[in-house]
Amino acid sequence: MKLKTAAKTAAVGLVAAALILCEAPTFAKKPKYEITLKSPSKSEVVNITNENVMFWWDEYEKYSSAENFELEELTTPSPVKLKWKGKKGYTYKVSLSVSPKFRDKAVYKTKKNSVKLYNLLRSTRYYWKVTGKKGKKTIISKTRSFRTKDIARVIGASCVYNARDIGGYPTADGGRTLQGRVYRSAELDDIDGEGIKTLKKKLKIKTDLDLRQEGEGTAGTRSPVFDNYIHNKGTSYLKIFENDDSRVRFINALRVFADSRNYPILVHCVYGRDRTGTLVFVLNGLLGVSRKNLYRDYELSFLTCKGSTKARKYIEQFDALYKTMRSYMDKNESLSDNIRCYLLDSGMTEEEIESIKSNLLKSK
Repeated sequence: MKLKTAAKTAAVGLVAAALILCEAPTFAKKPKYEITLKSPSKSEVVNITNENVMFWWDEYEKYSSAENFELEELTTPSPVKLKWKGKKGYTYKVSLSVSPKFRDKAVYKTKKNSVKLYNLLRSTRYYWKVTGKKGKKTIISKTRSFRTKDIARVIGASCVYNARDIGGYPTADGGRTLQGRVYRSAELDDIDGEGIKTLKKKLKIKTDLDLRQEGEGTAGTRSPVFDNYIHNKGTSYLKIFENDDSRVRFINALRVFADSRNYPILVHCVYGRDRTGTLVFVLNGLLGVSRKNLYRDYELSFLTCKGSTKARKYIEQFDALYKTMRSYMDKNESLSDNIRCYLLDSGMTEEEIESIKSNLLKSK
């Protein structure tokens, strides 16, 4: 009896020990990082334009764009370059996302130890990592982040000039206008295949709002890029106040932005400066963008080969537009409120105005 009891006790002990071993915690093997990310450095702020634009933007003073050489393209953006150290003979895949979990990521493949990125969003944190493959071998990097500078998002697209995103600006109520919704540029008649690829495939622009008159290039006939082509003869500066016809045409152009089905939208005239600049001023002014940023966005056209002529003359016209609109209803009210009053007086409805704001402002 004693032998049986001892054997039984030993068996129970063995089972208990086995259970304890089964329940013991297991530790995941730490990944081996065989790719070292070099630049941008951790949490670095990178410029998405170029040194010329960055200096002009940071040191901006009224009329400063008039001091630049005429007919010279100074806004062509420099790339953001990602660099890493890996191993020879590997093909690399770079993953880039605004999400640390890499949702909706962009992927770039290369056999080099670097990749150039264009048209990144402004004032945005990006996360990136690199994977290398060689046959059945895979090597990986850690994840690193960098932030883009809060500066105009100038667009680089082949044979497209004076192009930029009108979004990303802080507003008076502490919000920010949406990026990737509205772009502005000079005419598109000289665009090539690479430019089309950038606008249509990468930026996913859907609508071409052409403010040119008939006889100005291909105006009124077609868009060289987009199927959704809207031709509406634009008007500029104080002409938007002058007569019923000018107001009707201007309001009809603005109504394009009340329809969410049109987005993303590219708006342009010939140079992308006067008619386009007037419309963008009204849009961003309505949204609560500051006076300084309204002027900076407008004057940036004079740093381009398409919009650089007679800068002082046109900036003075923009001055008159700003001052007239600023006191349209009551100079003691905000510019946004005065623009709203102008739009209502010109035939736009409250619903249309609210639709524009909803389409172009970040929800809080």
